[in-house]
Amino acid sequence: MTATGREPRTKIWVVSLRTAQARRSAFLATVTDAARDWDFFDACSGVGPGLVYDAERVRALNNRPLQQGELGCYSSHYQLWSWLEHSA
Repeated sequence: MTATGREPRTKIWVVSLRTAQARRSAFLATVTDAARDWDFFDACSGVGPGLVYDAERVRALNNRPLQQGELGCYSSHYQLWSWLEHSA
């Protein structure tokens, strides 16, 4: 129940690599009785489709390149945001 007294309508998305089966299993063990609608969203492991990574610009701004995990994390969340935007 929210502060307004209504049930939340937002589905929960858990961003996780499809290959991270141990991590997903551990998460599943903690939410077996969850009263919310949720699902896994398959994460990227690098730059996702439709995104461009400019390594020279990033190095100029941060004095280092982004790691694969950082690129994958951003790409995964970006894909989820895009999917949510177009599925509404």
